[in-house]
Order: sequence, then C-alpha cells, then structure tokens
Amino acid sequence: MKIVDIFAIVEGSLFAVQFEDEEFNEFEKLRRNWQNPEFVNTLFKKITYSNYYKFSVDELKIQILERSAFFFNKLLSAAKGEESIQLDAIFRPLNNNEYTLADYQESKYKKFIFRIYAVRLGENCYVISGGGIKLVKTMQENEYLSQELSKIKFLKNYLIERDLYE
Repeated sequence: MKIVDIFAIVEGSLFAVQFEDEEFNEFEKLRRNWQNPEFVNTLFKKITYSNYYKFSVDELKIQILERSAFFFNKLLSAAKGEESIQLDAIFRPLNNNEYTLADYQESKYKKFIFRIYAVRLGENCYVISGGGIKLVKTMQENEYLSQELSKIKFLKNYLIERDLYE
C-alpha cells in the first residue's frame, strides 16, 4: 500500500488520501461509485449480504443510489461550516468502546448502510482513508470492509510518522 497524495476536499477541515493504482482520491472514488448503478450492481455480486438490514438486494441497490448524494452533501456542508453540526459530531470513533475524541483517532461517519472511514487529525479535521457499504454486522465479516480497516490503520501510521497536523 502506498499513498500518492492527500487532497483537500474542504481546505482546513476535510481531506482525502489517494492510494497508488487509484484514479481518484478516496472521497471522489466513493462518491462516484455509490452513485453509479453499474458499480452498485457489481458490488452485490462480490460481497456477502446477510440481510442484516431486512431489505431485499434490489431495495438496497435503489436506496444506495437514492441516498448517497444526500450522505455526501451532508458531509460537505458540515466540513464547510454550513450545517449546525460539525465534523466532530458526524464522525465517531471507529472503536465503539471509545467515547472521547483524540488526535490521530480512527473514525467513521455512518448513516444507514454508508460508511466513510477517516483519521481525525484534530478538532473538526479529518483525512478520509476509504469507505464502504456495510451490509453485515461487523466489518470483519466481509473482506471488502476488512480492507478498509487495513487502509485506515496504514493512513494513521503514515500521518503520525510525518506529524502532518499542525
């Protein structure tokens, strides 16, 4: 795994990493994929779906395409300070047993089945490492989401080693 660059999505608050062999940074990649019917159809052929959410596959595909734009718009509005809610209220610690926020903390923004994973650099400042459509109870149940755990840990170590937050 190699990081090519870190891009500002909203200067000073929201950033996204671009990994080697990827055409786009993780924010743009997720946004394009989740609004692409072909990607969504292919996703359901590749992943295990446990019917955890009690929807049919066809219902979930429609929900992904219909709700993803709202999901990203809310994130961008919060990052720009246009919402009454800030990024620190949207992103929560990845570990459900952590209750306080910390620098270089692995975090998640979740709504419905959407997940965006990021490392918290400091107050209302995050670097997106990736994301996924969570269709199982835990990330470890699905190889697709397990890869996201590796990416967020890699990004966290990368940021700590370079002390990129000032």
